[in-house]
Amino acid sequence: MSISDLPPEHRERLEALMIDHRFAEGEVLIRSGEAPAGLLVVLTGTLAVRAGEEVEIDLARVGPGEWVGEVALLDPGPASASVVALTTGTLKILSSEALARFGQQDPKGARLLTRLLSRSLAARLRSVTGKVLSYQGERPTLTEAPQARGWLSRLFAAVGGQDPR
Repeated sequence: MSISDLPPEHRERLEALMIDHRFAEGEVLIRSGEAPAGLLVVLTGTLAVRAGEEVEIDLARVGPGEWVGEVALLDPGPASASVVALTTGTLKILSSEALARFGQQDPKGARLLTRLLSRSLAARLRSVTGKVLSYQGERPTLTEAPQARGWLSRLFAAVGGQDPR
């Protein structure tokens, strides 16, 4: 799912509210535990979504036409994972303020975008859950995973049958 899934008239209004950003290889675009700038829509280049402190786990790769940071738009607060540029590239940023303006200017487009964001989050959660359940060897086990912060530790704990608190 991506911005291109919106009908052109809605996509053009949305893109007019977004900020262009060039990124360098190795640049940390979202840092776990900090409030992200918003939704990142990759135009060129590749990003890695990573979680964990002592042992980092690559949760996803994000490339052209894809986005990351949906939670920042729907539930402001600290990021549960970091996003690092694997290559140089360009992206667009949609802040929660810009999303609110989009909702005022184009309510139908905002509803369609919210539906796309929800589907994207559901797909990402399914993917991460599958990865958590399949890790072996040098990867954290379900009993080690609650050392991580945020919703990911609660997910690990729930899967492992432990109290996350």
